[in-house]
Amino acid sequence: MYPSVWAADTFAPAPEPECSGGCILAIVGSQHMRGNSVAEQHIRDAFDQHQPRHFVSGGEPTGIDLMAEEEADRRSVSKTIHLPEQKGWEWYKKRDLLIAQDAECLVRIFSGTARTYGSGYTANEAEKLGARVTRIKVGDGPAPY
Repeated sequence: MYPSVWAADTFAPAPEPECSGGCILAIVGSQHMRGNSVAEQHIRDAFDQHQPRHFVSGGEPTGIDLMAEEEADRRSVSKTIHLPEQKGWEWYKKRDLLIAQDAECLVRIFSGTARTYGSGYTANEAEKLGARVTRIKVGDGPAPY
């Protein structure tokens, strides 16, 4: 069995739980990782492995959400974007639960220097609901939570 958190300082694809392809895929993660080439590669790897029939995102305008949405567009994968109704944890939590409920497979790509835990919360909730969840830590710093 694989550990629940993978260090990812190279382009080597992180092993993920078994997925036969064609799932509803969500990719969530740190907001400040825009342009991180290792994170970008993990996003491509997730799309390659899962071959999703649909993609779900939280619509954050920076970081992992936007990078994954752009990859879905490049691959012509249909998508649902769950935007928070307002700013603040109450609204982000509501949005994150919608992502968790929709996802059959979820990949969390996060930084050890992240200051928030929204993507971790989403991953935990998706896992409780039966989704296949992979957590990939990119860069230095402790794995938060």
